[in-house]
Amino acid sequence: MSKYLVIASPSIGGAERRFFDIFKSMNKNKEDIYLVAPSSLLQKLDNNYKLNDKIISIELARWSYVMFCFQFYFGVVSKSSKDDTFHYPLNPPFFLHYFPIRKFSISYCYCYAKPKISLKSIGLSFQRIAGVFASKVDVLSPAVYDELKKSDKKFSLTPGGSFVDAADFNTDGKKNDVAIISRLEHGKGIDTYIKIVELLKSAELDLVQPLPKFRIYGEGTLKQRVENKVSDLSNRGVEVTYNGFASPQEILSESGVVFSLQTTTNYPSRVVVESLLSGSQVIVLNSGDTQEFGQVVGLHYLNEDLSNLVEVFNAVSIEKMSTGIKKDISEQAKVKFNSPSYLEYYKRVME
Repeated sequence: MSKYLVIASPSIGGAERRFFDIFKSMNKNKEDIYLVAPSSLLQKLDNNYKLNDKIISIELARWSYVMFCFQFYFGVVSKSSKDDTFHYPLNPPFFLHYFPIRKFSISYCYCYAKPKISLKSIGLSFQRIAGVFASKVDVLSPAVYDELKKSDKKFSLTPGGSFVDAADFNTDGKKNDVAIISRLEHGKGIDTYIKIVELLKSAELDLVQPLPKFRIYGEGTLKQRVENKVSDLSNRGVEVTYNGFASPQEILSESGVVFSLQTTTNYPSRVVVESLLSGSQVIVLNSGDTQEFGQVVGLHYLNEDLSNLVEVFNAVSIEKMSTGIKKDISEQAKVKFNSPSYLEYYKRVME
């Protein structure tokens, strides 16, 4: 029996990276698992993906969900064995599993509400419908799980939040900068980050260290607005740059402090986990169920009204980031976010 982990998404985000790491770790453990994804996503996840015979690339000149499903059905589903299983973290094409009939499971990766039928989001609609027919449903958010757990035993809560392949991260690098790694969309924290930079500039005399370099990483519909704000801040003497897309490893080798500022919740943000594994300190907006992270070395909670901004920022002095502190942050994060029990959980979900 083979397992197929299918990521029907062209862009890279926390969910895509998390499930790629799950695939890699299961593959290392000799599990009979395949990853199926569009070539545009695989190019961002792994430059050497063509060398892995367990990775099935759906070659598309440009992203089309319909064409992805067409190629996936005839190239994979129709050729699969009756005991094979499929798992869909995003945009599940449940309609492909009636002929031939194949067992499938899904994940609810949304942290703000359970999926619902909506003309505004085909992905959410498919998640909602697929949840009816899926054999098992993995739910990432504790808040969403609380809404669902009494309705059907097929639902289960992702243990411990996120999962990251710790081998991909280390504590090397200068770590002199302050950064946000985010999709440039409303609610993802970029507006709050810009406001924070402005507030820190105004409170410069109250800071225990000079203003550091501020960096913005990510892509999205607010790109032009961000570039305009960066230009304005630069003209006011703030050292801030917009750097577009870059790999987390590249970013975190330079970033001593990372912000996670999503307005709904920051649990279980992958950026938080990757930053901690890299020995960077993290400031999270205390929104929603962000407190699910608990007390973690290197993690600092910022009030939603930003009232403790100066206090928190002074507490994460980059100048005091010794090698020992960075390693302590990283080692404790490995224990929490790289547990073998996490992989065992997904093996059960995909059975």
